[in-house]
Amino acid sequence: MTTSGKVASTLHCGVDKVCRLKGIFKANMAPLSKVAVVIGVGPGIGAASAKKFASKGYAVALLSRSIDKLTPVESEISKAGGKALSLPTDVGKPAEVIAAFDTIKEQLGHPEVLIYNAGPGGVTFPPPSALDLKPEVFEGAFSSGVVGALTASQQVLPGFIENQHGTIIFTGATAAVRGGAKFSLLSAPKFALRSLAQSLAREFQPQVESKSIIPACPST
Repeated sequence: MTTSGKVASTLHCGVDKVCRLKGIFKANMAPLSKVAVVIGVGPGIGAASAKKFASKGYAVALLSRSIDKLTPVESEISKAGGKALSLPTDVGKPAEVIAAFDTIKEQLGHPEVLIYNAGPGGVTFPPPSALDLKPEVFEGAFSSGVVGALTASQQVLPGFIENQHGTIIFTGATAAVRGGAKFSLLSAPKFALRSLAQSLAREFQPQVESKSIIPACPST
């Protein structure tokens, strides 16, 4: 197992879909760099993932809507001797995701690891009844929870295929495999994200090795 694969297996993040791409196509794309992109950096899984990859020698790109969530993680990685790049990004807006990856490739290189930890937008606790959900809020949850994952994957897949390696990790939760009362806003996008991971893996077979990891759920 590669270093990134070992790291992925230790992440406590509900339901993960890992797509390891073994592409056979050759063109003129730059080789991949030891760069991990973590989307959805917060005080829990996102920060832990970033710090773990940084400790393994990866330069880490940190994405979140709030710079306040990024700065402490970047500072901790830098103090430990690692390299991190903070990019405030609204992952529900494809143009911002594409721009962020352009910056990553320019400043760090072409990533070989993508971790998508951004959750569906608009989720509140206690969760609302389905009768109270506004269509625009439901749509927004899919924008950040699923469309952002597709857009981010599209930025790395060509390089993964050409260079015959690369890892995509989508983090989930029990909501990705089982719906619950009043959890429509969280569960529906998480189901869709899980399906997207499976579809990506099957689309690129035999170049794709797909693994489903269901570790212990975190307390955060």
